[in-house]
Amino acid sequence: MKEDKRGSLQTTGVEICMVTSIHPDFDTRIMKEVNSLAGYGYQIDLICPWECRGSDVPGVNFLTFERAKKRLTRFMNYLRIGKYLLKKRYVLYHIHDIDILPLFCVVKLLSKKPVIYDIHENYPDEMLVRYWVPKYMRWVLYFVVKYVERICAFYIRNLVLVVPSQEAEFGSQKHNKVMVRNYASKILLEARLDNYETRQDAVIFTGVQSISNGSMLFLEIAKAVINRYSHVKMLCVDWFDGDNALREQMHQYVRKFAIQQNISFLPPVKGSEIMSYLNMAKFGISPNLRVDKQIKALPTKLFEYMAAGLPIVTSNLPYQTEIISKANCGLLANPDVTEDFAEKISCLISDPSKAKEMGENGMRAFLEIYCWENEVTKLKELYESLLGKVNQYG
Repeated sequence: MKEDKRGSLQTTGVEICMVTSIHPDFDTRIMKEVNSLAGYGYQIDLICPWECRGSDVPGVNFLTFERAKKRLTRFMNYLRIGKYLLKKRYVLYHIHDIDILPLFCVVKLLSKKPVIYDIHENYPDEMLVRYWVPKYMRWVLYFVVKYVERICAFYIRNLVLVVPSQEAEFGSQKHNKVMVRNYASKILLEARLDNYETRQDAVIFTGVQSISNGSMLFLEIAKAVINRYSHVKMLCVDWFDGDNALREQMHQYVRKFAIQQNISFLPPVKGSEIMSYLNMAKFGISPNLRVDKQIKALPTKLFEYMAAGLPIVTSNLPYQTEIISKANCGLLANPDVTEDFAEKISCLISDPSKAKEMGENGMRAFLEIYCWENEVTKLKELYESLLGKVNQYG
């Protein structure tokens, strides 16, 4: 690693190690980061439990291992990841999962190289809503996860945050923090179709299916909207992250109220291909429930809807309210009142010109403010800062 005459770092050929142990194949945020960093000239070894055969991403070398089939066997990931770490030394390590935090505390201690912890979620809050955590264990795990994460993060120091609420969680002045919000990429626009006015009236929900994400509320909203407009289609993605009980519950609901003709469960696709689904819809919906995990979250799907030019109906939670109000790109609804969502969707269906205008407002705001390309420069600056210190001190 060298400096050019202007003093900025030349990144070409600098080898870094990025690691995920849990995230799904070609996770959208991880791929946005590796694509951007590779574009800056970094050579990235991505250690991951993904099926990557045939995948060719310039500047990225996929080092794969077998995904743990059960949560209790995830400790084996330490060995699977460790075999790659022993083969090669890197100047920087960038990790994406809380379960490998202790491992990379050891990596930092032994290698004397910087480690970045990219905190995708508010993990302690996740423990309170995850379907696989027994209810009697949720608060126990909440505190265990909270304090293990804080202790390890304090040692690692270099943190990438995704939402403002994490600032308070990791408030120590000793942390080297940068906020890189999980906005959508302008690359999505390459697949956008300019046929909004001729599309059928369809509402799309692209989130992972979970109770806190509003999956059952989505079906209740669908039933209420269909009762008003029998022609409306409701689209969602068949992505349940292993929660087969919820999948069956949702399909039972659809059968019970005989709304099969109006609801489609679309096969999961890579994040980079989501525009193919957004092109099928006229309205985007984000029915997140009023629970801590969702109150503190910043749903990526909002920015995907904006990129697609879709007017949005979303829960009136703090971050969503701020974004929708600032961009004037949709309507807010109370997640505690199903009919409020149905009423807001009805307003957009009955006023196509207003819906189109809001969609255009959202696309404009996306291009000017809420796109990944505006955020990733902060990650680049963090890399340059850390690699500059490595170069200086060896």
